[in-house]
Amino acid sequence: MKKSLVISSSFTALLGVFVWFSFFQSKAIANKPVPQNLYGQITPFKLPDVPLQTQHQDKSDWLTLSDKPLFITTGFTNCPHVCPMTMAFYQQLKGSVGDKANLALITIDPNNDTQEVLNEYLSRYGENFIGIRVDEQQHLDQILLSLKQSYTLSKHSEYLEHQSYIYLLHPKLEGLLVYTDSSPDPKQISNDLETLGNL
Repeated sequence: MKKSLVISSSFTALLGVFVWFSFFQSKAIANKPVPQNLYGQITPFKLPDVPLQTQHQDKSDWLTLSDKPLFITTGFTNCPHVCPMTMAFYQQLKGSVGDKANLALITIDPNNDTQEVLNEYLSRYGENFIGIRVDEQQHLDQILLSLKQSYTLSKHSEYLEHQSYIYLLHPKLEGLLVYTDSSPDPKQISNDLETLGNL
C-alpha cells in the first residue's frame, strides 16, 4: 500500500513538474520580444475562424493553411491592373522565400472565382500558390474587416477596387505582419521571415 502511494506521489510530482515546465516555457516563447526593426508593420490583426475553401479542397481553415508561415493578399481573377502586378510580385517573393512559406490569394469575388477558375488563374503564375474562397458573404466581410480592408465597385468600370497589401501569418506572431508599400521589396520580406524563424 505504501509502495503504491509512493509511486503515485512520484508520478504526480513528475507530472506537475512537466506541466509547470511546459506552461512556463510556452509562455516564455510566446512572450519573447518581437524585433522592432522588421520591414513589415506589426499589427494586432487576427483572422476569424470561418469556413474556407481552396482551389483543391472543399473544406479548409487557417490552421491547416498555416502549417508553415503564410503570406496572404486579396484580389480576384478578373482584376485587370492591380492583381496581375501583385501576382507578379508573389512570383518574385516565392523566389526569395522558397519553401519556407506558403503564398495565398483570397478572392473577393467568390461568386465568379470558382475553384476551377482560381486553379486555372493561379497555374499561370506557377505551382504552390493557394487560392482561398469564402462562400458566405458575411464570413468574407469578417475576414476583410480583420485585415482592415475594404472593397467597392468602381464608378467608372465593372471592376472591384481593393487594396493590394501583403500580410504574413506567422506562428511566432500574435497578430499579422503587414506590408503596405506599393512596391515592396521581396528580399526585405524574406529577411523578416528569416528573423522570425530565428526567434
